[in-house]
This record gives sequence, C-alpha cells and structure tokens, in this order.
Amino acid sequence: MNTIPLQATVRETFGKGEARKLRAKGNIPALVYRAGGAPKHIALDPLVLTKLFRASNNQNTLLDVQVDGQSYICIVREAQKHPVSRELLHVDLYEVLPTESVLIEVPLLASGRAAGVAAGGKLNVLARSVNVRCLPADIPAVIDVDVTPLNIGEGLRMSQIPAPAGCTFVFPIDFNVVLVVGKRVDTKGDES
Repeated sequence: MNTIPLQATVRETFGKGEARKLRAKGNIPALVYRAGGAPKHIALDPLVLTKLFRASNNQNTLLDVQVDGQSYICIVREAQKHPVSRELLHVDLYEVLPTESVLIEVPLLASGRAAGVAAGGKLNVLARSVNVRCLPADIPAVIDVDVTPLNIGEGLRMSQIPAPAGCTFVFPIDFNVVLVVGKRVDTKGDES
C-alpha cells in the first residue's frame, strides 16, 4: 500500500474564531475520524497537501498522517474550499484499515476514439465517476473505459465495464456511462 507522509499538529482549541487564527498562521483545521471513534482535531499546512495531490494526480491518494508520534492511514473524505479563491479551508480525513474495504468515488476516463466518432458522430460521456468498494491498497486512480468499438447509436452501461482487480462497482441501477450519437438531421423537408 503506497502512502504519502503528511505532518500535522494537534489542535487544542476549536471554533470559528480559532479556525480564523489558525488560517492566519498559514495552517488549516482538519479532522481525522473513524466510525465509532472520537475525531482527532489537527492542523496541517494546506500548501503541502495541495502539492501532494498535484504530484500524485489522484484524488484518492492514501495519506500517512503523522501526529505527535502516531500515524493514521487516511483518505480525504471532504475538502472545503473558499468559493472565490478556491483555497482550502477545512479537510475531513477518514482513517482506513489495510484489511477493511472502503467505498470510494473513482473517476471514469473514456479512452480511445470511438468508431462512431470517426464516422461523424459525437461521444457523450454521461458519467464522470463511479462508486467502488475495495481494500485501500487496491484503490484505482481512474477507471479506464475503452470506447473504441462503439458505433453511432451504441453505448456502454455500467454493468458492461470490467471492474479492476480487487474492486467491485456499487450502483443501485444500471446506467449509461458513454453513448455515441449521430448528427442531428432536420426532418422538416424543404417545401417549395
């Protein structure tokens, strides 16, 4: 299981005012939580976290959060950003166990050029991500969907996409992921 180390410090004070003071010092408030346990209030450097995710180019990167000599393997569950500047304001980290499966959202990536697109059609990507259940070590960066054999009028449903090794897709109903559509034809004839 590949993890990226991230240093953090314990937060003793809480509240909106304390969070502002923390941000003024260049850090942001964060929580490390796990179902059934009390959350751990921490502070971390948002620039380091942002650089880690840009370097890995994977929103589901496993972080080894190190706080006061303890280590927590975590994934980012939620990141709150400023609506204008897009700077990180707060991060929720979920602690995972190597032997316990997690439910995570993974991006879908359409690869290849569909035969229908080469014939003048257009590829419509209808789903950008899918829920996957797997062990933390098996979390894929993306789900690759090969669209090469699709002709105009054809598509792929979620049930037709093979799951990566160690993963199962979680979806309540079978839905279209990609669809190749033809050019729109004007059915109103020229009446002259």
